[in-house]
Amino acid sequence: MDTTQVWTNIIAYVLQIGLLVGIGAALPALLRLSGGGKAPAARLLYWQVLLVACLALPWMRAWRSEVIVMANAPIVAVKMAEHVGMNAAVRPVFPPVTSIALWLLLAGVALRLLWLATGLLKLAGYRRHGQAIPLPAEWSNSARDTRLLLSDQISGPVTFGFFRPVVLLPANFPTMSDAMRDAILFHELLHVERRDWLFTLGEEIVRAVFWFHPAIWWVLGEIQLSREQTVDQAVIDMTQARGPYVDTLLAMAGVTAELDLAPAPLFLRRRHLKQRVMGIVREARMSKKRLVMGQVAALCTMAVACWFITSVVPLHAQAQMMVDGPGVSVNMNGSQLMHRTPVSYPVDALMKGVEGTVVVQVRLDANGEVIDDAILSGPDDLRKGVQQAVLNWHFDKSAGGATRVVNIDFVKPVGANSPVPASVQAQVPIAPARPAPGGRGGAGPTPAVVQQSNPALENFMLNQLSELKKKQADGSDPAGTALLNEMQKKLQELAAAQQMQSRKFGNIVVAGLSDSTRDQLIAQIPFRPGDPWSYELAVKSIEVAKAFDSHLAASFATMGNNTSELRITAPQTVIASGAPGQMMGSLIPAATQFSGNATNGPQRIGGNVQAANLLSAVKPVYPPLAKMARQQGTVKFEATIAKEGYIEDLKVISGPPLLIPAALEAVKQWQYKPTLLNGNAVEVLTTIDVNFTLSDGGPSPAAQ
Repeated sequence: MDTTQVWTNIIAYVLQIGLLVGIGAALPALLRLSGGGKAPAARLLYWQVLLVACLALPWMRAWRSEVIVMANAPIVAVKMAEHVGMNAAVRPVFPPVTSIALWLLLAGVALRLLWLATGLLKLAGYRRHGQAIPLPAEWSNSARDTRLLLSDQISGPVTFGFFRPVVLLPANFPTMSDAMRDAILFHELLHVERRDWLFTLGEEIVRAVFWFHPAIWWVLGEIQLSREQTVDQAVIDMTQARGPYVDTLLAMAGVTAELDLAPAPLFLRRRHLKQRVMGIVREARMSKKRLVMGQVAALCTMAVACWFITSVVPLHAQAQMMVDGPGVSVNMNGSQLMHRTPVSYPVDALMKGVEGTVVVQVRLDANGEVIDDAILSGPDDLRKGVQQAVLNWHFDKSAGGATRVVNIDFVKPVGANSPVPASVQAQVPIAPARPAPGGRGGAGPTPAVVQQSNPALENFMLNQLSELKKKQADGSDPAGTALLNEMQKKLQELAAAQQMQSRKFGNIVVAGLSDSTRDQLIAQIPFRPGDPWSYELAVKSIEVAKAFDSHLAASFATMGNNTSELRITAPQTVIASGAPGQMMGSLIPAATQFSGNATNGPQRIGGNVQAANLLSAVKPVYPPLAKMARQQGTVKFEATIAKEGYIEDLKVISGPPLLIPAALEAVKQWQYKPTLLNGNAVEVLTTIDVNFTLSDGGPSPAAQ
């Protein structure tokens, strides 16, 4: 995120806290839980829950991730040489206001934490120089580890410490009356029993982080007051000396409190004197039933308020960049996505001038992945492309198990009647020309070129190894051992041929995911840039990417400095090659990519002929939803088979919607024998049919 978006989220979060505290402050009065000495322990719990709710607001609802639809003109990334003329005036560059403000905010946090550390050091000094006095016999069981220390550096009692708790008492404590000494000791030793110092320390850390927010300060003040009133009530219940206790509070109010800002619960803060005395004098008990009902009502209302506030004032994640076809506009109707494939204008519909809106209803599984879609309305010529794209969308997990409706508008763009459709022209990537090595003209250094001896074969084998290892682990393909060994041997041969003994892992580039999702994925990758290359880690990395999201594609690209960059992309997202670690180009729908040489394109072969070359076919799993709906039929694909025999591209031609995802997942793993033309391996364009029948309770795949 840039600083502007960070500040947008900070302001939104500040507003969320302000609204929640405003609602939370009104609830005790509305439910008659406040005032006088009514249930201070219950009020303490309520304010603590309110504080926790304020801190948890960013995690109560998924952050809104906007999808920014970019123009479809090709984006060419050019690395410019930095050059400053001798006579050029150098102007000072000042950081933006948002960056300055953010640093000021962090500086305030640092100062508050420094103050807190200083207070802890002062308390440690008081501990070292204090004079020990014996603990009263009646506290020898519950507070036997507590030390009582007299100190001439304080004017009022204070308690701190967890493992070795300490009660600091003023130097004149022995000369006080018995009633005052009992009141002070009972009060402070109850703080020790309740472990209140830990809560106080945590609250001071929260205060340091939110030093700028008055609502947080107000809530912390209410927590401190309720805690002291709770202890007051407990002391009076134990001593049955209400009058002497009030006299002690009034006597201590006349003493200057040097430690009023110390990170420890004090016997008395002057601003709380009136409320504490009134709470003792006007003590009012509540029935347990009424107290429980009031608390439950308040907490339920607070939960509803949290959900409402995060909806009205949402936080925003990193925007997702999306390139839809010219004339295509996608309306998600408020739904949030992890990623989605672009939607292109169907070429036939574009040439016919068909326009309109396609309304599609999608059904999601628990993880937010689309398991079924249905076109509710829209021109027939526009429906097919929409269904193919939507099946690969991945909604936010908060929408898991729900049904969503999406509107996709198609408006014929200007220039769509050219011989080559504009939707294709606009999406053909442009490769920047590379200057000749050693050329003149001050063009600067030549960017590193991707070294690719056979990256497609290597990445295919890495993915296949990942799948084979997964199947062998769960015992679903015991016959795949020979193929697994053969692939491992081939990878070793590739390593020797490419002299990769000094090869290292490079950067990890993730495209098509939000910032937070990307960071979660990168944290799970088993290597870090600079680690020595190994195929075991490479296969493991691909397995991690597939386990994180089955829609992701993972591959390695060998860069100019003999490092292999891991590239993980959401469906239909392209990372253009560039300098090591640099992501260039635009997000381009893969369905409209060109290989660059039309004369060497794939050879079309009939499905029946190509079926004879099938080496291994993964049997699709019959979708449970399709079984329940008694849906069967044939899913037809148009497949591009690479020279090495693996599925390079797969397009759905037709088929029942409930069966398409299962067929797609299976067929993309099929392996064919290389097809030879004049002794050379060639790409093949063919059709594949996958038949699903319910006669034997399972699918029956067949390649034709």
